[in-house]
Amino acid sequence: MASSICPTCSCTEIDVVDVSGEAVCVSCGTILEENNIVSSIEFQESGGGAHSVVGQFVSASASKSYGNIGTSGRNYGLESRANTLANGKKKIRQIAGMLRLGDHYVDSAFRLFALALQRNFTHGRKAQTVIAACLYIVCRRERSPHLLIDFSDKLQINVYVLGGVFLKFCKLLQIHLPLIDPSLYIHRFASQLNFAGKTHSIATTALRLVATMKRDWIETGRRPSGICGAALLIAARSQSVMCSLHDVMDVVNIGERTLKQRLYEFSLTPTAQLTYDQVGKLEMSRVECDPPSFQRHREKEVMEMLLLESERLPLEEKGRKRLTRGKRALEDESEGEEKDDTVLAKGMLNKKANYAEDEDKPTVENKDEADKDTAEADTFSDLDDDEINSLLLTREEAEKKKLLWEKMNKDFIQEQEQKRLLGLSAPDAPKKKRRKKTPDVNAPPPDTAQHAIYVSVHRAT
Repeated sequence: MASSICPTCSCTEIDVVDVSGEAVCVSCGTILEENNIVSSIEFQESGGGAHSVVGQFVSASASKSYGNIGTSGRNYGLESRANTLANGKKKIRQIAGMLRLGDHYVDSAFRLFALALQRNFTHGRKAQTVIAACLYIVCRRERSPHLLIDFSDKLQINVYVLGGVFLKFCKLLQIHLPLIDPSLYIHRFASQLNFAGKTHSIATTALRLVATMKRDWIETGRRPSGICGAALLIAARSQSVMCSLHDVMDVVNIGERTLKQRLYEFSLTPTAQLTYDQVGKLEMSRVECDPPSFQRHREKEVMEMLLLESERLPLEEKGRKRLTRGKRALEDESEGEEKDDTVLAKGMLNKKANYAEDEDKPTVENKDEADKDTAEADTFSDLDDDEINSLLLTREEAEKKKLLWEKMNKDFIQEQEQKRLLGLSAPDAPKKKRRKKTPDVNAPPPDTAQHAIYVSVHRAT
């Protein structure tokens, strides 16, 4: 409809031409409207008696117009890509309705699904899994209290498969999502646990406990379900509300071992030593402690040190016993060794003195000395080297050295003698007959003489 007042001259006389669709001011001639678009739908009858809409249908998400509109309002001339997008948006609305998500989540997830379709991310993957990953990304961005396992429960999809698609899609589009805050899920889990009139107070206490877990590094690197379950269980029992481990496990979808591990980690913090009234003033206290991984590493080091000490003490005791035994043996043998050493030293000195006197005297060759030289030819007594002659022992010195060695190794000699006597008294064990190797008849003849010698030697052995 044209305006009833001309913006140029403020005249109210406007002439409307229905044929051309123009609206002209009668006073100044200003054209107020032209080429008016008619929004009414018209139908025409074809030769076969079928009715069709006059004009073309232009979709907001399509790249071109289509004119074939069926009687049910569906467009049968859509291209494959547009049809995939339409089906994707329909499924997004269905999943969003299951999780009670608004239209804002649907529109954002549809844009992500269009990007996935553009990058060919849907090839080889189920559309339902890709759509769930897109919706979860929007939930993470908007910080809504929805977990990945919620999508898995509603769609009956393996949570690990869904998580793998989600991570790959984030890597493809380089999407950096904020870390999950466990405090977002406290009120949701508290309402599901049915704490009656104490739901709000328990949730408030649980939020304070989650804040202390963040300061104590318990929340870092952990899934929010375990943190929320431990905080709600502690908060409920601190207010004398009956709540078992299995009740919390069923609501937050975690295992018993995980929940007990979070409770154990919290018990090592200074906050666990506070009362219920003191927990309400935690924001003023600012009590912190080391991360659980650091504590475990320190405990491991302490255990290794204790283990090394426990292994070292028996070794030290054995060493002390050996030292005492060695000292006693040395004291017993010291007297005999001193006597033998003095005898050996005197013998060596006498030999050197005799050798010096023989050098000064003139030598006379006779028959006895010649016979002595021929008898001692095998003992290298005719060597002219003075140093070698001075190191060789006489028979007396060799006998004394032999006695000294037997005295020092008396235990070893006795053991060998016992073994020899046992071997003589024991009956002779039957010897095993060696099995002769049968020559290989099918073996090829040796190529060379060396090969033939090698074969004959091995056959003989």
